[in-house]
Amino acid sequence: MSAGLLFDTIAESDPIARGKALCHRYCERAGKADDNQQLKHHKEEENHYMVESRKINVNILITPTILGLVILATFLVGGAGVNYYLAAKENRMTSAYLGYAHELQTLSQEIAKNSKAATEGQVAIFDVLAANRSDFDAILGYLINGNQIMSLPASPEDTKTELDLASALWGETRTQIDDILNSREEMVSLRDIVGDLAITMSAIQLDNNKIVATMLLTNAPANQVALAQRQTQLIERMSRSLEKITELGANKALADRFSRDSVNFSRVLEGMANGNKELLLTPSNNADVQDSLTRIDELFRPMTARMAQINAKSLYVAEMKKSAESIFQSSVDARDLFSSLAARYESTRGKGIKSPHFGIGCVIAALMMLATICLLIYRKAKKFIGETSYQNEKNQAAILQLLGELADLDDGDLRVQTAVIESSTEATADSITFSIDQVRQLVSKIKGTSTEVSTNLCVAIGEVKPEGTGVAESPRSTHPFEIKPAAEVRAAFEKQLGRQATRKIRQRYQQALIALLKKQQPRQNLNVMGKTFSRLVQICGVSSKGNLFRVALAVAEGISTGAIKLNAHTAEILKRVDAELKDLINRGASSLGEVSGDLGAELLKLVNGAKRETPRIADVKSSFFIRENSQNLEKKSSALN
Repeated sequence: MSAGLLFDTIAESDPIARGKALCHRYCERAGKADDNQQLKHHKEEENHYMVESRKINVNILITPTILGLVILATFLVGGAGVNYYLAAKENRMTSAYLGYAHELQTLSQEIAKNSKAATEGQVAIFDVLAANRSDFDAILGYLINGNQIMSLPASPEDTKTELDLASALWGETRTQIDDILNSREEMVSLRDIVGDLAITMSAIQLDNNKIVATMLLTNAPANQVALAQRQTQLIERMSRSLEKITELGANKALADRFSRDSVNFSRVLEGMANGNKELLLTPSNNADVQDSLTRIDELFRPMTARMAQINAKSLYVAEMKKSAESIFQSSVDARDLFSSLAARYESTRGKGIKSPHFGIGCVIAALMMLATICLLIYRKAKKFIGETSYQNEKNQAAILQLLGELADLDDGDLRVQTAVIESSTEATADSITFSIDQVRQLVSKIKGTSTEVSTNLCVAIGEVKPEGTGVAESPRSTHPFEIKPAAEVRAAFEKQLGRQATRKIRQRYQQALIALLKKQQPRQNLNVMGKTFSRLVQICGVSSKGNLFRVALAVAEGISTGAIKLNAHTAEILKRVDAELKDLINRGASSLGEVSGDLGAELLKLVNGAKRETPRIADVKSSFFIRENSQNLEKKSSALN
């Protein structure tokens, strides 16, 4: 080993440990074989020197001033951390409170809007209004009592006044919402009754128009023709009265007007049938006029009893209107109240130790403490370096002298002995002497010893073949109006909420049918009827009812294209389809396999008698074997009659 390499190795350590590094190098070459006790002694001495060196470095920091500054800076950093944690927690809670307050503000406006819509007969809005009520209850409860799921406590005490006002206002509003929701069935029933009466009045009007036309053809007296024409005006006015009662609720003026119109209509109807001297009416001898008068009388007679039901149910509508108006007025107060509540939550943010100014102050103070500590450590370290540089120069001179004595060792002379020169190199010299002795003993043992080693390795490898598995797969006309629906069809009907959907469809169908009978926008209303039948086919699936609505869809398309004529007979058949809708609403899935009377045969007749084929008429004819089925249904109908 060269003296230069030995010097580099020693120079990498501090002056106290330089000799120890040289000792380790020679101990590794010697094998650390025989004298473990002496090696252990030298290692203990080395550890002692290392510990002492570390103590010297640590003592630079351990002064009362620096220690006090470190403790103070630690407290400041801890204060900033606590401030950040509390501020973040408060910000999360305040954001949640503000979110709930804004949701309540929005819900109060939605409740006012939905309450008004519910009183106007929008049946679907009742469920939305009930959901609004539940949401409002839950959110207001979170503000008052907290939300355990989100670990949100109750609102601060500062917001108690606003929350008490909100609870009182919501108590009144909730009672009014309950009144509206409890009147749902009455509203729906009133709409159904008015819808039925509207259809009846349309039928009466058609027959009355036929009477007027016949009287004009037969040159009836002018006063009788005028009274017959006046009947049409009375029917239209009674229809408008019913619509107003449905919209406004109980109204004495409307009820009285309807009653007067009803009495006048009955009086003229009786006079046209049997004569009336006061009205200068003589009985009509025309058979068509008498038939029409008889039908009108049969249709008009039940209207008095139905009007009593309307008057009773309209009282609920009037109460609903009052509740909705009250909710609308209180929604303005609710909006202002929840705006005030949100402002109150904002005002509670960032007070005391949670203030951001507190955290910023702690951080700035901690940084100042850290700068002061760094300055003190720098001054202390500079002084320590000056004191140790002199000692390092002395140790360097002693090491150079020791290396000069070891020059013969580089030529392989193991008889070299080192002398003790300086107290700092005493341990190094002893270690080198000990290492040389160990190397000398090891060389003597190597000359008389030889060893031989042989090793055999056996490796066994096994293979596992994956087993596959095979899976054997097992492979896998009735009358159109007498099809019993399968269980899947019934399940699909219930899954689509068939009864509720049919109720909405029926309302649209009635409106379109009434307008069609009045000859108002026929193409548009036939399009609406076609859409309702198409939707009913989807809901009812493969069943008697489904096939009935499929044929009705073809009839509507035929009327729209002029292939089927819209006359009194066709209108009567379309009105009878409304009865099937009502049956489907009342009985649900159990009515899917049943079609009343000869309605199916009548619809098939209309399809069979179409002037030309439309796509849906052609589909019905090809699917239902139209001629054969219409003949079979005629036979069944005559047998039933």
